[in-house]
Amino acid sequence: MRSVLFSWELGRGAGHLANIRRMARLLRRSGVRVIAAVPDPAGAAILAGLCDEVIKAPVWPPRGDGPAARSSATFGDILAACGLADVEAVRRVLSEWLVLFDAI
Repeated sequence: MRSVLFSWELGRGAGHLANIRRMARLLRRSGVRVIAAVPDPAGAAILAGLCDEVIKAPVWPPRGDGPAARSSATFGDILAACGLADVEAVRRVLSEWLVLFDAI
């Protein structure tokens, strides 16, 4: 059986979840196993019953409050504000994703 893993790591609204719900309905009708990785229980509750499995996504480090977090002058500023300026945090999150991929 083919599987699809959707994830929602960042963002504060439910727009990502609405898209996952829509795609999950279509894919499950086609016999595809749908798994969703989401960061919080509220997201998991929204997807319950529409996905074959809902799991906890690795959690990104907290966003800083330094100048990079306030500025979006460059794409680098945006990435830094999302936590990508912290090498150890990125290494940890990527390691968690690799473990999750192996498990699936």
